[in-house]
Amino acid sequence: MPTSNSVFNRFRFNLNTLTKTAHKEAMRNLIRTTLRTGLFLSLFGASLFAAAALPWETPLKTLQESLTGPIAKSIGVIAMAVAGGMLAFGGELGDFTKRIMMVVLAIAVMLLASSFVTGLGLP
Repeated sequence: MPTSNSVFNRFRFNLNTLTKTAHKEAMRNLIRTTLRTGLFLSLFGASLFAAAALPWETPLKTLQESLTGPIAKSIGVIAMAVAGGMLAFGGELGDFTKRIMMVVLAIAVMLLASSFVTGLGLP
């Protein structure tokens, strides 16, 4: 005659087995769903997302052309020369003025970075 302890052990063993089986099945379903979604997006993703033109594409393209045009390059060169000269030969500039000049110098470098990369022949 089984004792209550042995019945509990059998129940716990069955419960653990069911839990492990359910966990394995859930993982299989997750992997299948992930693979199906990846396959679907790789096959049809370009056609799904390329069809619609987003409303912010035109203003961003205009901003990109403005920041990489010849006027922006000349402003960048002038700002870099003035900020570098003030930092090098400024003498007794205050801490705030030095920080402002460093910010101007950093912005000038960012504006000139696209022409520098294009000049190297990189895309």
